[in-house]
Amino acid sequence: MKNNKIYTLGIHDGHDASVCLLEDGKAIYAIEEERLTNKKNYFGFPRNSISKALAFAGLKANDIDHVAFASKHTARPPIDGVANRYRSEAGIKGKLQNIFFKTP
Repeated sequence: MKNNKIYTLGIHDGHDASVCLLEDGKAIYAIEEERLTNKKNYFGFPRNSISKALAFAGLKANDIDHVAFASKHTARPPIDGVANRYRSEAGIKGKLQNIFFKTP
């Protein structure tokens, strides 16, 4: 149930994917996806963690005021991986493949 507080959901979808829920700038809940999936070092979108965080606070998705992403798509790739990534994304096939690997 939404009140007059400001809720921010932090989402990390890379190595050790996790979620942190803030209420008026104060952390009230945080969890790593691996705790819910039993997959060590889970990498990907933390759906289960988001559901748990919202349930903990009694919120619905529409109650969240801000979402912050720490994403695998914002991290700088290792230097030796830059050339390979550029080559793989150069053609239309590479661009389509890249879209399918991005966070929903």
